[in-house]
Amino acid sequence: MDRISTKIIRNTFFNILGGSWGLLIKILLTPFIIHYIGTERFGIWALVLLFTGYFALLDLSIGTSVVKYISMHYAKKKFDSINKVVNSALVFYAVAGLISWISAIFLIKWVVENILHIPPSLIDEANFVLTWGVFIFAFSNTMNVFGSVIIGLQKMDVTNKIKIVVTTLEGIGIVLFLIGGFGLTGLILNTGIIAVITSLAYVVASKRVFPQLAIGRRFLDTKILKELLTFGAKLHFSRIGDMMHFQTDKIFITYFLQLSFVTFYEVANTVAFTMRMVPLAIVSAILPAASEIKAAGDEKSLRELYMRSSKYLSLVSIPLLFFTFFLAPSIIEVWLGNGYELSVITLQVLLLGYFANILTSSGSQVAIGLGKPDYVMKSSIIATLLNLVLSILLIVKIGYFGAALGTSIAMTIAAGYFILTLHRTLGIANFFFFQRVLFSPIGASAIALLSLYPAAHFLNTSLISLVFEALLFCAMYSVIILKMNCFDAYDVELIKDYLPIKI
Repeated sequence: MDRISTKIIRNTFFNILGGSWGLLIKILLTPFIIHYIGTERFGIWALVLLFTGYFALLDLSIGTSVVKYISMHYAKKKFDSINKVVNSALVFYAVAGLISWISAIFLIKWVVENILHIPPSLIDEANFVLTWGVFIFAFSNTMNVFGSVIIGLQKMDVTNKIKIVVTTLEGIGIVLFLIGGFGLTGLILNTGIIAVITSLAYVVASKRVFPQLAIGRRFLDTKILKELLTFGAKLHFSRIGDMMHFQTDKIFITYFLQLSFVTFYEVANTVAFTMRMVPLAIVSAILPAASEIKAAGDEKSLRELYMRSSKYLSLVSIPLLFFTFFLAPSIIEVWLGNGYELSVITLQVLLLGYFANILTSSGSQVAIGLGKPDYVMKSSIIATLLNLVLSILLIVKIGYFGAALGTSIAMTIAAGYFILTLHRTLGIANFFFFQRVLFSPIGASAIALLSLYPAAHFLNTSLISLVFEALLFCAMYSVIILKMNCFDAYDVELIKDYLPIKI
């Protein structure tokens, strides 16, 4: 598994780099955007991702199928099959995108005026931004097929270099449009420009990494499209579940409460999502690698891939969870200032559910690579139904915080089901998994946090003190983890190989 380990480490490094840069830009610009457009318009902007995500469900989730099949065919040097996957997916995405946009034209106006409690003075603006947001997303989704070629070939350094450049350009565009007084309209225009630039970059890069890439009618294959749809359909419930977890609460909040509450929820969701995305970069390179291992018929390596990736994931995500949960008041205040106390509690509640969801990430990628997407599908059905029922009931019963609480409970129950099911298939004892994966990082995080408490108690809330606390926590956690002997000989050799200074 050494060659595949090398690919995973390289791709993980670039995923972390690209993902972290994008998150940094978003975190830095959020206060700026709120300042220029206000909380109500920011609430509308937060709904853009919600609506684009719902209309994107018309693609039946073949995106992951495209990556899996490209990786599988490339491992077997079936280049014509790759071209058939690409061309069939392009046509399907284009048709699905057109249907999405036409549907959006007719449905969004009705939803804005009858479901969402948007002030009358903002209705026209909301209609424009939401409708064109769906169009831009549909276009991007179609062109992302070329990005899938690059990912399927496990060249994630290329996709992340593109991401860093376009994210930087997007940030510059946001600043210029808002300073120029274009408001929400400027934000959506900037998004469209960035979508075109990203798409062109993907087309050029995909041809460079895969010179055999060809576009033409002769590569359209209904049999391959059916395979993509069949595999993708089983993953589709995961997409629906993700929409329920990360976006749909905004509709419930807008409908049962009011638009301004969406801003408080989005602030908390942004921090929680950031905490979630950093460790997820570790596992994003697993699907193509797992597909390659599966194609080679090496089940033992697939199981080892799952255990090690879960361990590395926990070593990063658990300390992040502890630090973010207990320092949430300081994080929100340093980021946005006073007045966002609702966001603090929302963040702490969401973090518990997000952590449970993170624990399934390695397993989800391995299950898909193993050809068991139904595990992900069933878990997502449980999460979706529970989230829908619990969020509505709890919002009605206890108000605003019911949305976050319902989401966290649903994610935790669904995660438990998925982990138990996958472990039965892989023949992994649950106690062995939790002992190897969770016990050490939980213990180290708790001790490091207790050690941090005296210093945090005497420090004022400021960016400098928050950075100091983070560095102190990381140092304490790292020392404790090393003392616990969490790394075996394989881990140590792997770390030595990739240290910038050889030891």
